Amino acid sequence: MLLFVVLFISFMKTRFFLFTILFFVASCGNTGKGKQSVEPRILKGYFIKNTVEGTDELQCYVFTDQPTFSQICGMATTMSDKPDIPDFNKSIVVAVTGKSTNHPTSINLVKTSRENGTLIVSVAVDASEDELSYTLRPLTVASFDKAGVKKVVFRKGGQDIYSVDL
Repeated sequence: MLLFVVLFISFMKTRFFLFTILFFVASCGNTGKGKQSVEPRILKGYFIKNTVEGTDELQCYVFTDQPTFSQICGMATTMSDKPDIPDFNKSIVVAVTGKSTNHPTSINLVKTSRENGTLIVSVAVDASEDELSYTLRPLTVASFDKAGVKKVVFRKGGQDIYSVDL
């Protein structure tokens, strides 16, 4: 009986120790005030309008309403694919476009996070060496939940390239 009691106490100490470690690890997790990763909703079916002048640098846009969005981005509707329509009551929309090129080029949102009311959008440009017989202007459009967002910062290669206060 004494052996049973000793084993039971030893078992309980081990469980208490493990529980304490798990509790400590869980309490060191994200408290909601630091940097939080957020998932963008990539919007398909848009192009940058020809009325928007291009530059050799990336151009970044933040939209909070449909009329402003429609001034910059046009809908590329086909019979089989319809553009994704953003809900500006719940979302903000960001767009990143590059210079016109005859090389297949994509603009990727490599990391998106939120920190103290700031939405941080890290972008990377992936260009192929292949040549096309036409030119294109790469564009990526994404929407994010706008709750609590006061500022949007775009980064490329770890450097801030553009920011907008909302």
